[in-house]
Amino acid sequence: MRTRESLKAEAKDLLRDNWWSGISLNTIPYLIVNILVAAVSWLAFSPFLLPLVGLGLLQDTYTDTTGVSDIGLILGGIVLGVIIFVLSILISFATNIVTIGIAASNLDWVKTGDASDAGLAKAFRYFSTKDFWKVFVLSLKQVLYIWLWSLIPVVGPIISFVKALAYSQTAYIYRQKGDVLTSGEIITESRKLMDGNKLDYFVLQLSFIGWLILSTLSFGIGLIWLVPYYNMTLAVYHKDLRESAAVID
Repeated sequence: MRTRESLKAEAKDLLRDNWWSGISLNTIPYLIVNILVAAVSWLAFSPFLLPLVGLGLLQDTYTDTTGVSDIGLILGGIVLGVIIFVLSILISFATNIVTIGIAASNLDWVKTGDASDAGLAKAFRYFSTKDFWKVFVLSLKQVLYIWLWSLIPVVGPIISFVKALAYSQTAYIYRQKGDVLTSGEIITESRKLMDGNKLDYFVLQLSFIGWLILSTLSFGIGLIWLVPYYNMTLAVYHKDLRESAAVID
């Protein structure tokens, strides 16, 4: 395996003179997702929606202050809670599918060295193709496996974190072998590929903490450039890992 400095240098070389492609592929899609999350959060705490839902559910006796019965408010709160929960789950899986699309596109960029095909639309590549349900199932299994490991008392969170590192290469493997491997086989191949490499991968991620702190101090503006740099480095890491391992030929 190459050094972290070498991997980062290749990522920066790929992004040089192509920053707009990197930003539109990596940063803007997450901005769109965060806007959706903010909208759902607004619904959860909206002082207007809860009475409206309650009013729609119960039209008999009303209080003098709100115009909605206490039972109506309770029922409205329950319905609103269910709506927010369902929307949150949908956004979570949508985010995972976007992340897989971004990773696949970054890998294409790394392998070809050509940024001409990178862009915002590529991040959403799996929403309008025959691959949608395959990617959805892959994302579902990955989240489910990690969550089940976390249920183990005391050590569960640690094990689930290690498993998250083990499954970290699934998006890249799907891009290469999604047409011939099942979702379970892709997860298994990622786990095998990361055997003995999880610590190096974790340290590579930790090496971005300084940039993350600076980006936070800049009120998030630095993330515009950090996210493409980070994602591209991870794609370069996968290419190097794949070339040095026998599990993926």
